[in-house]
Amino acid sequence: MDPPDGDRIPATVMAVVCATSGVDLAEVFNEIVCMGPFPTLGVFQAKLSQLQRQTGTNYVIRNSISRERQVAKRRLEIPAYHEFYWVQYVCIHDKQRSCPKPKQADFGCPASNCLVYDLGSGGMRVSRVNIQHPHITFEHFPSVYTLVSVYTNRRLSAAQESEIFTLMETFHSNAEIRDYVRRHWNIVLPDYDLRNMRSRRREVTQPSNELECIKHLIDNHGCLSVVRCSESKRLKFLAFSLNELKEMFRTYNEVLLFDSTTQCNGGSYHLWHVDFHGKERSIYYGFIENETAESYERVLRHFCKTMSEVSRVQTVICDRHAAQLAAINQHLPWVHIHFCSFHVVRNFTDHLNNISVASHKDKGILLECLKGLVYSRSEGSFNICLRRIRHKNVELYYYLQQNWLPQTSQWTAFARKHHVSFGQGTNNMIEAADRYIKNCAKVILKRNERLRTKYSMQVARSSLIGADEALSEDRVLSLLNCLTPFARNLVLENNNVTVEAVESGSDWLRFSDDHLVRLEERLKCNYSFSNQWLLTCRHMVTACRVK
Repeated sequence: MDPPDGDRIPATVMAVVCATSGVDLAEVFNEIVCMGPFPTLGVFQAKLSQLQRQTGTNYVIRNSISRERQVAKRRLEIPAYHEFYWVQYVCIHDKQRSCPKPKQADFGCPASNCLVYDLGSGGMRVSRVNIQHPHITFEHFPSVYTLVSVYTNRRLSAAQESEIFTLMETFHSNAEIRDYVRRHWNIVLPDYDLRNMRSRRREVTQPSNELECIKHLIDNHGCLSVVRCSESKRLKFLAFSLNELKEMFRTYNEVLLFDSTTQCNGGSYHLWHVDFHGKERSIYYGFIENETAESYERVLRHFCKTMSEVSRVQTVICDRHAAQLAAINQHLPWVHIHFCSFHVVRNFTDHLNNISVASHKDKGILLECLKGLVYSRSEGSFNICLRRIRHKNVELYYYLQQNWLPQTSQWTAFARKHHVSFGQGTNNMIEAADRYIKNCAKVILKRNERLRTKYSMQVARSSLIGADEALSEDRVLSLLNCLTPFARNLVLENNNVTVEAVESGSDWLRFSDDHLVRLEERLKCNYSFSNQWLLTCRHMVTACRVK
């Protein structure tokens, strides 16, 4: 069957295609792009986008070496605004899979260009280029190459991407957005690519620039709350939100997702943050010392004080944590509390593994029934699963009857559908957004002078044993910040830890406790071991707890 006329390539364009099969674009590349250096990767991408439009070609990022890797491995001083140390662009015809029409016939194109960070100029320069294309190019018909990836193809400018995201915010349908793009920019945007843009939208909306977030806080563009211990001056609580996020909360405030995690968070602090409607955009962040009732009560009190529209909240989705629930009932007594479905199932699974079951088959049946209790959409289905559990294992049934059945309105799907939730049953979707704000908070706690108490109070001069006079407190702080998570955990296993400078060099620290344990082996940056425990890794991690 012939394709519809809308999918055909015009005959005039096909004539151009046949004439441009197998071309060398070296002269065009030197005229438009040149060899650099480029101040940032974005400058190169803008010129590459111009080359793609003029020549009807398409390049995507295939391989790269991140800045963080080279800083840790080779100790190079690369500015933070450079995302890559080395990056390779290849022709899209080099891909072997998932090649959209009409590019399925040509594979193995050797065209590529590589950029590397230039230490002399402080920018990116082209280190290798080969743009001989043995296949056809679609000059004068750039719409053939659609938006394969909004971050690698760069066919849409930053302003165009921002405009599309604005249309998504205003709840336009995919068909309306595609029609808008075709009429205004003459670019064909398929539904598949538009769905990818929606799924990657949080990478644009999340505050990924740590230094910019710090600037907002310092310039009074947000609300910052800090609580320290009156005696030791140790940082007990830190919470903040930006004015932009507070304005968003005034519009979207019916459903909130609470989550607390220590993943990728050094310094033994727990990150507690709030997400609205499960849109993967947190509106409030709090670092608490521990997961006690006092800590949760403090962070919720500051949250209610910061967010003026908190009285409009109807539903809160959180984990089943007694301290957190007590704080919510105290400061938000009117809300409906929903437990995260994923964590409920995990609690059921953990208890099932600790009780005696007749056979492995029965255990599988019980697990399916437990999941049925959580996800049943009707009370009848819920009762069927409950009767099967009682028939298979009485001990498990009594556990549910005592701990879970009195609170069915908080964790069963059929009971929660009567409350406003906007389809959200778990708070796991905000886990993926944690890494952005955790990186931001690390920089805040490390570089903001107003918050350096967290480090200066953890390392006292009295803790230095036999230290060289030239080894100042700031030097010790920088050394402690260079521990890997593995080395940090070794130190945190002891309550009373002392630090001494090793005589062989001021870049080495030896850790020991006040009793019997002494670390006397060696840990290198590549996590390999030798005879002595001297910690030398340069990975930037928060300081260890030292007394």
